[in-house]
Amino acid sequence: MAAAALRAADPDTASIIRFLEGRVHRDPEDITALNQLSGECLQRLRETGDPQWLAKSRTAAENSLRVLPALMNPGGVAALALAQQAGHFFREARAGAEELQKLRPGKEQGFVLRGDAALELNDLALAEQEYERARTAAGESLGLHVRLARLAWLTGDRNAAQTHYEAAVAFARLIEPPSPFWVAWSLVQRGANFFAHGDWVPAERDYAEALRLQPDAWFILDRVGELRAVQGRWDEAIAAYRKSVAQSPSPALKQALADVLIASGKPAEAADWLDQAEAGYLASTRAGEAIYFHHLAAFYADSKPNPVEAERWARKDLELRTTPASLDGLAWALYGQGKFPEAAEVSRQAIVAGARTGSDAHVLYHTGVILMRAGEIAAGRDALRLAYEINPAVGVFHIHR
Repeated sequence: MAAAALRAADPDTASIIRFLEGRVHRDPEDITALNQLSGECLQRLRETGDPQWLAKSRTAAENSLRVLPALMNPGGVAALALAQQAGHFFREARAGAEELQKLRPGKEQGFVLRGDAALELNDLALAEQEYERARTAAGESLGLHVRLARLAWLTGDRNAAQTHYEAAVAFARLIEPPSPFWVAWSLVQRGANFFAHGDWVPAERDYAEALRLQPDAWFILDRVGELRAVQGRWDEAIAAYRKSVAQSPSPALKQALADVLIASGKPAEAADWLDQAEAGYLASTRAGEAIYFHHLAAFYADSKPNPVEAERWARKDLELRTTPASLDGLAWALYGQGKFPEAAEVSRQAIVAGARTGSDAHVLYHTGVILMRAGEIAAGRDALRLAYEINPAVGVFHIHR
């Protein structure tokens, strides 16, 4: 049964996974079931924030390719590339996408996968090219508009980003059978774009509508908690994050709850959540996963200060990608050690990599602070001015992602 037919018969991802696991148990060489199982595990990752589903997705894809090699199994190649992308192994995902393009020339999925990897590797020109090829091959879609919105955000084109997020929400509302998850998810993406530019009223409107559709969704509660924190509504922020950690085992949510508790003057209550977040991050890395390298850099830079460890994890993140955000992680770790000239040099690299032309106010804020501390007053003021132009609330409170 095709994945689309499965979802039409029963839109519950957990039920679909049980069905597919049953098929694989009965026939371990059923590559169709293995490839579909890999994709459904990634969907479960989105729904729950539980990193265990990432490992399950990759295992299913690898098992599919063991049964039937890539030349005869393009579905397995695509499944593995998707799992690698989600796991932050971006160069491997790009190689898989390029292999898929050879196996299925002219098909949308190969273009999208190569574009996604290029986006994370900060090759924005290649990402734009691949997304345009995907549009030519298959037309517009929810996924394509979200990708184009993120590309526009990274290049600092706020109007284009907003246009694409509007289109993504519209496409999500057209899904048949109706999908409350994808409508809510699209609303949260649009709301987060508003939030990143200091537009709290439309952000709150989108989050509220998303919550009506998915009242217990961790990814919505995360954004609501962040909004309440920057508004100084600490009790509501804490309540949102307590609810989110009850819904998802993600260590990032535990760090966020701890950060909110600390910022609201309750450091004693935060200690256990910090320990749980740290344990979750480190368990993931011991399992060979890379998704939390960037989180660990920020965790040790700000939440549980250990700037030497922050530098170690920032450098590991940079082995995966060189983006303004990953460079900022290293610069901030060096700043925390008092290595101001070195931090300033990395911050300048972040500017060259696209921080100045992008929409990440947080990176520009750090850049401004670092450059001024290193004695580059004019350049630091310029970076801070740009940060506050993007988001007037940039210095109020920040959730690490």
